[in-house]
Amino acid sequence: MARIVLICEYEKGLSHFFRLVNLAKTLKNENHEIYLVYNSPVTAKFLTCTDLFPILPSPRPPNWSFEGKTVRIGGYSDTLAMIGFKNANDLKALIKSWRALFDLICPSLIICDQAPTAALAAFDIISTLHLGDGFSLPPFISGDFPRLRADSPPTIKRKLLYDNIKSVQHDFHIRCSLETGEWGGKAGENQFICHIPELDIYLPYRNSYLSGPFFPLPQACLPLERKTFFAYLSGEYPFLDLVLVALVESKLQGEVVIPGLSKQAENYLLKHGIKVHHLTELTSFETFMAGKNLVIHHGGVHTAELAFALGTVQAIIPTSTETSLIGIKVQEAKCGKILPAHKSSISDITDFLLALSNQTDHMQWAEMKATTLFKQNYEPVFPKIIKLIYNLL
Repeated sequence: MARIVLICEYEKGLSHFFRLVNLAKTLKNENHEIYLVYNSPVTAKFLTCTDLFPILPSPRPPNWSFEGKTVRIGGYSDTLAMIGFKNANDLKALIKSWRALFDLICPSLIICDQAPTAALAAFDIISTLHLGDGFSLPPFISGDFPRLRADSPPTIKRKLLYDNIKSVQHDFHIRCSLETGEWGGKAGENQFICHIPELDIYLPYRNSYLSGPFFPLPQACLPLERKTFFAYLSGEYPFLDLVLVALVESKLQGEVVIPGLSKQAENYLLKHGIKVHHLTELTSFETFMAGKNLVIHHGGVHTAELAFALGTVQAIIPTSTETSLIGIKVQEAKCGKILPAHKSSISDITDFLLALSNQTDHMQWAEMKATTLFKQNYEPVFPKIIKLIYNLL
């Protein structure tokens, strides 16, 4: 029996949470001692409804900058800046907190999903496995992360990022090479990108890596004749009200899952015949998405992947550079379109949704994409992850 800590430091997307919970339950069933460290332990406890393992809060920097914002970043270094790497003292406080947590639990292995600070704190003292998507596990080329937006200057300069990490290395005796980025894991060794490569926004910069859907992808499911939608949106999205009014005005029938939705907004949707599901009802997105002819979401990579596999047209309303780039990939595949709601009126969003629900060409492309993915038969990474866990223990 081993003591294993699974960590998600900053991302609130449900795919990251359910990925870790599935791993935690599998490892728990094999008699390992499991701890989940999550950025929102109350939400985690609410969603798991289990006492199988303790759920602890993730340390946060003093100036947390993710809450309720549409985030524009040009590369992974900007994310690091927002979660504590911009200030050496903040970063040291975080490393100290993680080290204290590790000293308390004494894990044999940590599994990091969107947890770069925890990975840095554990480097060279605790075996580490890295999971995530293409954006959270970027390639490290010539001592830096590639920029994804030429029009978005770095939030933190490379020299300052290096200086802050070197200061932490000195104080905490962390021996890792900044020139190779090895503290973030090694591609092809202890790092898994848990989705299809078509949705990896860093793909042109990579040489090799382990990737694939976390679980087997479902087969294509042709939409019902009746026009219906499924929307997975965030209650913290600043322009959510515009989208909800547009949904109502479109007269389309559908269902929504919106974590953090206010009671007033929920009643508004119910009044107009739109079904509202709560997170406790959520067993899998596939259940809600199958048979719909339109999926509306913010551009999460795993929602996009599932819609690809089911052959469902996607309407993407992005919240960040990362989700905008996922939306562009979906658009290039002719499986949907992207619309920045913060630059649009209610009538613009309504027209956008109606146009997509009516466009048979996008439906044909989405079905074709689903067939292509099914033929490629991507091997899921879950069994490989379990195998590597035992190799690391």
